Amino acid sequence: MFSRYSEKARSAVLLAREEAARFGAPAFEPEHLLLGLLRSDKPAFDKFLGRETSEETLREQIRGQVAARPAQPPNSDLPASSGTRRILTYAAEEAEQLGHNSRLAPEHLLLGILRERESFAARLLRESGGDLNRMRKWLSSRRDKVPLGPAA
Repeated sequence: MFSRYSEKARSAVLLAREEAARFGAPAFEPEHLLLGLLRSDKPAFDKFLGRETSEETLREQIRGQVAARPAQPPNSDLPASSGTRRILTYAAEEAEQLGHNSRLAPEHLLLGILRERESFAARLLRESGGDLNRMRKWLSSRRDKVPLGPAA
């Protein structure tokens, strides 16, 4: 499934699973994916939002919204929640619509999160300056520069 993902996008998904385990979650949620994206490529994340984003602030906001559970050992097989699966589908659709057919980059995952409008992760992105249409325009103007990095 992740063969089209750039190295950084794949890393974001793996880090999201790690985040979910830290939170003791049974599946990785959109909020975990958001943290994974921030950890995998902070400069691109900040450029995409147009401002510096604090990982710790974001983590605290998420911690305040999710049920507290004991942490689990990291598990790369932790499943995606239904919301996260929709985000991954949306990200692939966004890459296709933007003509970025060869690779799915972290930026496409951020677009996918924004499309999952009711998720807490989308709300956090919007509060940080994320706007779906503005981000699409920005990415479409960078056709030659996105997606970043080769698939590994």
